[in-house]
Amino acid sequence: MSDERRRDDALGLLERDPSVDTWWCLPPCPLPFFDGAEVTLVIDDEGADWPLDAGFGQAVPALLALAAARRDMRTSAAVYAYYAKWLAAGFTEPLPIHAPEDVWNHVHAPAEVLFCRDAEGVYALISCSCDWEPEHGLQLVLRDGHRLTRVSTYDGHPNGPDAADLALPSAN
Repeated sequence: MSDERRRDDALGLLERDPSVDTWWCLPPCPLPFFDGAEVTLVIDDEGADWPLDAGFGQAVPALLALAAARRDMRTSAAVYAYYAKWLAAGFTEPLPIHAPEDVWNHVHAPAEVLFCRDAEGVYALISCSCDWEPEHGLQLVLRDGHRLTRVSTYDGHPNGPDAADLALPSAN
């Protein structure tokens, strides 16, 4: 296997991202949480030795198992609160959002999802564009691919002062 491609037992074949040496990309695939939008999943191995941390092999399938129906009231309320914060600060005009779940009509699927890790686990950083904050967008952070822990402006970090446990409901 070349330095540009590697195989992981859990994730399969990954290709090195040409712009960031520590990023490895899976082939584009549908993301059910965003109604099947095609995304590239990117693993940031931070230059660690291979094989990849087993947490990546668990977080990726966990994210891919989240259907759009899992955008429940708690998740919608967290994203709506982010919108309301921008609205209250006068940074955006009111949008036709009459209930928290309407906020998803103004959130656009990402082109890629970045997976990274820290001492707490593996995180999926989903950076979306949104109608109320076109410059900085919306970042959803899911620990282990399924536990929503942060809704914020996109900053590329899994943790921050606004992080909380906003767990998505179980699939059961």
